[in-house]
Amino acid sequence: MCHIGTTPVNLVTLTGSKTCTLTMRNDTVGRCTVNWHRNGAVVDISCQTPQSLAMPTETMNIALPDVMRDYVARRVESGQYGNTSEYVRDLIRKDQQEQGLARLRSMLMDGLASGPAD
Repeated sequence: MCHIGTTPVNLVTLTGSKTCTLTMRNDTVGRCTVNWHRNGAVVDISCQTPQSLAMPTETMNIALPDVMRDYVARRVESGQYGNTSEYVRDLIRKDQQEQGLARLRSMLMDGLASGPAD
């Protein structure tokens, strides 16, 4: 069940991006941003657990060419991301996942190249 404030929200009837508190079995799981299509289909659910909410954050400034800055602004304006920081965090998470998969592939190739186990 998703709540905005203390009001339960029917996920099927909403469109756009909403931030809500996700609860399961009466326990708060975390704060979530849920993105919907116009037809009510859930497109993306991005949640922060209490552990990630408690993680210390530090501001980081980056310099971008106008073209890239405008692109980021359009991605945020599309409603898929609540703000620029959410977009950048999503890119970093995707890069971390990609790097982990690359490492796994490398280890698998090393294992195959080592020949059969004795």
